[in-house]
Amino acid sequence: MLRAIEIFEQLSQTYIQAAARLGYAGEETELNCVVEAMERYAKKRKMKMTVRQFRDAVKNLKPMQNVPNVTQRIREVLLPKVESMGYCAIDGEQIYLNPKLK
Repeated sequence: MLRAIEIFEQLSQTYIQAAARLGYAGEETELNCVVEAMERYAKKRKMKMTVRQFRDAVKNLKPMQNVPNVTQRIREVLLPKVESMGYCAIDGEQIYLNPKLK
């Protein structure tokens, strides 16, 4: 019985990693990761950053590790959604955090 559970857990991890590599790892999880990173920046009173600086801050976090083309995904998918949720404003390459996040 224990062996069956171990096999199931290995298969689950393989499936999750494959889904992540293909970009199906859960947009909600990625959004949560981005929002949490923005909240950390706001607590440090860093209210302005470039997309590249932000990418460098989140690319090694667990939900973002297996995402292909992280910069493109952040710029084209995640930031517009986070902006529509009121967490930030985007002006070209600059990200301005909402001061209410402090």
